[in-house]
Formats: sequence, C-alpha cells, structure tokens
Amino acid sequence: MVRKLEKWRLRIGAALVTLGLLLNGYRPAAAQEVPTTLIEDFQGWFQLITQGTISGPLKGYFELQPRFRDDIGALDRILIRPAVYFNVSPTSTLWFGLAIVPAFQTNGTFTETRFWQQFQNVAKAGDLLITNRSRLEERLVPNTDGTSIRLRHLLRLEYPFDAAKLWSLIVADEIFFNLNDVRSLPAGLDQNRAFAGFGNRLTPALKLEFGYMANFVNRPELPDRLNHNLVVTLLYNFDAR
Repeated sequence: MVRKLEKWRLRIGAALVTLGLLLNGYRPAAAQEVPTTLIEDFQGWFQLITQGTISGPLKGYFELQPRFRDDIGALDRILIRPAVYFNVSPTSTLWFGLAIVPAFQTNGTFTETRFWQQFQNVAKAGDLLITNRSRLEERLVPNTDGTSIRLRHLLRLEYPFDAAKLWSLIVADEIFFNLNDVRSLPAGLDQNRAFAGFGNRLTPALKLEFGYMANFVNRPELPDRLNHNLVVTLLYNFDAR
C-alpha cells in the first residue's frame, strides 16, 4: 500500500512541479510587457535546522528561519517550525508539525500560525539524490475570515561533484496552491520557488547549503512579486555524529 501511495504521489508531484515551472516562467515574462504589474525585491533567507532521533522510531525537527526584505535591509518575518516524524518505509517519512510566523510590517507585527502534515520520499539513482515532499498546511492568518488550506510540493535533486562527495550541486522547485477561498487568500496558485545552489558537508553531522531562489508570488488583487532570494541553510543532524 505504501509503495502504491509513493508511486502515485511521485507522479502527482512531478506534474505539480512541472506546472509550477511553467507558471513561474510565464508570469514574469508577461510582467516585462507591463512593468507596473510586478514588484521585485532582493531578500536574504537564513535557516538553522536541527533534527534527529527523540526515542525509538520517533524523530524530531526544529527550524528557525529569519527572512530579510528590502535588499536585506529590514527584518520581514521569522519562521519557528518544530515537527516530529517517523519512517513509514525505508525511503519515506510522515511528518506532523507546527509553524509560528511573526511578520514585521510597517503597520505592525502580525503572527500567522500553521499546522502542517507532510509526506516525504528520498530515493537514490546512482549518486543522484531525489527528494519529493508533499506538505498540507492549515493556516491561521491575521486579517482573513477563516482557515486557509494550502498544498505545496517540492522536487529536489542533489548530485555530488567532487571525489570525496563533500560538495554537491542542488536544484529544486516548489509549487504552492491554496485549496480554498478566504479573504485575501483566494484558491489557486499561491507561489512558486525555483532554487539552484551548492551543498558542503562540513562534518558528518553538519551541512551548509547556499544558493539563489527565484520566488514568484501570485497576488490576484495586488501586483505580483518576484523575490530574488539569497538562501543559506545550516543543518545539524545529531544522528550522524
């Protein structure tokens, strides 16, 4: 049953990511014809992640992610994202998590709360590491009139390119869809994130990743956004010590 679920999830995920790439390429092109319909910004996203076994099959995850906007000149928001997860097959895990997201805007601070569930599959084809991740989020967003349900799917490819396999090339794409209508968050495409960068295994337990992300944000009632993001991640896996 798990294998059948993985097979169909991989097919659906690939289709969603392909659609996301097409949409991510189409919208900015249209914006070049009407420049006022697209707002661009350079941002910095910095992630600190730790994960590993809590007890028996149960594993824990914690992420702290400050994001800076306005050419990395102002704090935009902080993501505080804990979770627990466990294996449902040798290559797949099931996750349950929470996210608390205070956003620092010019007119005040607003905090979003998310509950999320995730199914993740990590497979290898030779030295190529293929990650498919499907996440469902129930979002309690200030100034809306209900709970926004969002589906997001990530496809990530990582390939080592040095003899010691300490350095790797990483490319990824993640597409987001709102599944229901709430005020200011209509159903349909929410955003798409396309990433290219590098990974460096500093120690068996510590890994550094960095690169560029093109983050297209669809805003039906406002000008769309294209954020050019510097993304830096430091990940510590205490199972690998």
